[in-house]
Amino acid sequence: MRALLRNRAKTTRRLGWWVFFVQFGVGAQIPIPPPAAVRPITNNYFGTEVIDPYRWMEDASCPDFQSWVKLQGDYARAKLKGLAIRKELLAELWPLDASLNTYPGGLRPIGDRLFYMRTPPPTDVYQLFMRDGLTGAEKLVFDPNQLSAPEGAHYALGRYYVAPDGKGRSESHAHRCGR
Repeated sequence: MRALLRNRAKTTRRLGWWVFFVQFGVGAQIPIPPPAAVRPITNNYFGTEVIDPYRWMEDASCPDFQSWVKLQGDYARAKLKGLAIRKELLAELWPLDASLNTYPGGLRPIGDRLFYMRTPPPTDVYQLFMRDGLTGAEKLVFDPNQLSAPEGAHYALGRYYVAPDGKGRSESHAHRCGR
């Protein structure tokens, strides 16, 4: 666990440098996309006027917003593609990304046991795991992929409840999802 945290810290620092290079134009010269349009919208909250110059961006279906996002994405991809260190950073980021597949808020410590949901590659469905303490071996408790589902459907783990002692029978609630 400590080694994983050390690797995350190292990768985070290196990612910071990567962002620095992109931000300050180290690498190929690529035209900077236009800044976001300022369209002030004023709301009155209990007698206080609040002006939000970027509220228009809350509507993701707005063609202007979609165009702006596309230009920003194209710019970022072009800048990142031109970095000499890109392959090395990606080699460090892929394993880190695979280690961050735990459901936020899904961790339940019961005594010394930890129960949590995560999506181990290559699956994209959360599974329930358990381990004894931080260093115990990970054990698969429940896998919705093992349930028999009708053609074109699958099951997904929505929430789970663990026996108060962490050793008894646990219950899960799986949802059938159409695909």
